[in-house]
Amino acid sequence: MTARGLGPYCALCAEQDRCEAAGTVLPDYPECRVFLRDTPPDRIRALFDHLLAVQGRGDDRLEALVGRLLARFAVDTSRFSEILEPSVSYAGGAWHAMRFSYAFPAFREEPRGTVREILGLCEPFGAKLRSFVRALLGPIEDPCVNKPLFGIAYDGAERWRIKLYVEFTGDAGARAIGLAARMLSGAVLAARGDLHLLGIDLGPKGITAAKLYFRRPEVRTASFHETVGPVDLVRDLARRGVDRLNNVLVIHRLARADDPGANIPAEVDFALAENGLRWQDVRDAPALGQALRAPGSPLEALQKAFRLGFRRISIPVGRADKLNAYYVLAEAKTRLSPVPVPSETV
Repeated sequence: MTARGLGPYCALCAEQDRCEAAGTVLPDYPECRVFLRDTPPDRIRALFDHLLAVQGRGDDRLEALVGRLLARFAVDTSRFSEILEPSVSYAGGAWHAMRFSYAFPAFREEPRGTVREILGLCEPFGAKLRSFVRALLGPIEDPCVNKPLFGIAYDGAERWRIKLYVEFTGDAGARAIGLAARMLSGAVLAARGDLHLLGIDLGPKGITAAKLYFRRPEVRTASFHETVGPVDLVRDLARRGVDRLNNVLVIHRLARADDPGANIPAEVDFALAENGLRWQDVRDAPALGQALRAPGSPLEALQKAFRLGFRRISIPVGRADKLNAYYVLAEAKTRLSPVPVPSETV
């Protein structure tokens, strides 16, 4: 359990034990943060064994994918922090725990090697899916691409989605919209801010849905309803004195290339620590009570067995029946020298 005096970035620090023992942050917080590199292999394996036991054990494709992913993570964890991000989702009155994404921050250094890695992760789900992903990845060496991410949302042997993301550079501008339109077979897309991320869901027959994540550097909570849409959690945070949210991602969904719903914000996504928020600050908000108190929540068992650092949340606009919470395994093997806190990315 997080000590009362700790700050939001402490949940994502490799040396939080010493501050928990003291019950307070170090004098140079948040610059004292030590990044979560060198995650113990046995602990990350134990986490995924737990997730597979909850949802997915017995599907050889999923277990092969997890095995390949953890082998990649064992190589990358000494170099990068928070690249493997599991999540839990509450939707349709049920919890879903077998979800994760994996970022490739070295993409600009080795673009072709990264594409090979992603195609290798697709392999357990068949040559047809691999072919779909290869075609989608064709144009991503464009300079406007910062990095790709790969993930899966698995709800059963016949209910799964491979998730491919493209994160754009901060100065991508119209190039990002153009590249997204090309990847979505010429969909007509309107810019609604800086396009930070394109997300594409794929199933056995190809693309099933897409999401556009437009970044808004700052949104006042008091006017969130007018500028983005009604979000009960934001209303709760405003009542608690949070006057603004930084780097909000406003998500537009497309079920098909000409989906008129693409013009309407469907969800919002934002980082916790960057906005001075801890997991308990949003967990205890009345707007999330229904989801977090729902029977069968996997969060309690996960938090008892592992130290989790919650990074982001996504919630719908105009509804209160869904929640995505994104976390990392906040357990470290070695102590590292403190480095400056970077800007967060999805």
